[in-house]
Amino acid sequence: MSRDLYDIKQQLAEQRRLQEALDNKLTFALTQIDQNVQSQTSIMQGSISGMEGMIRDQQQQMERLNQQFQAVSVTIESLARRGGINGGAVQPPGPARSGGAAEQAYQTALAQSQQGQHDQARESLRQALELNPSQATRIDILYLLGLTMMELRELDSAEGHFRELITLDSADPKAWASFERIAQIKRTQGDNATALQILRAIDEQYREQPTAAQFGLINIEQVRARIQEIEAGSAGAAAPPRPTL
Repeated sequence: MSRDLYDIKQQLAEQRRLQEALDNKLTFALTQIDQNVQSQTSIMQGSISGMEGMIRDQQQQMERLNQQFQAVSVTIESLARRGGINGGAVQPPGPARSGGAAEQAYQTALAQSQQGQHDQARESLRQALELNPSQATRIDILYLLGLTMMELRELDSAEGHFRELITLDSADPKAWASFERIAQIKRTQGDNATALQILRAIDEQYREQPTAAQFGLINIEQVRARIQEIEAGSAGAAAPPRPTL
């Protein structure tokens, strides 16, 4: 009997040892699982944080692009309301203007510009603006002054003159050309996003009303080529174009 009790005790002790070993293994396994879960959770949280950052960056970029698009749209809508773009046929040039001090100063500046004398042309054009020109002459002066400032690499000033022209009479064909010149300025300054928005707007409006470019101040194929260059990311900083006089 004593031997039997001893054997039973030994068996119970062995079972307890085995149970403790199993419990230890189970605890270790559960710990490993918990650590893996925590590690995966940390990785997932990091990935989620990274994705959230990317989403925020994309949202900010979209917001900037939307603001630029709205700025372009305002200009387009302004032109449309005033009949310059998609709001009616472009008005043909007005009747020939009579002479006058402002007109003579403009013609002098035109000749100087054609000869590459851009500094002298700028002064002649500024003088012409001070001589109370007619609206038609003022449009010519502003357009040539914008081109002249582009030649002199004074791009902000050039853009200001083009914008003033668009505000003065958006129905004039040179308003279209001024809009394209602003896109070229933006591209030169590295603002391809704004340039692309403007060029796309020109192309879209041209498709709806192709006769709007009938005066030859816009080369729509060049506009589309610039769109493709910017979209392909292959265009460098473009130099301002030579004036079309």
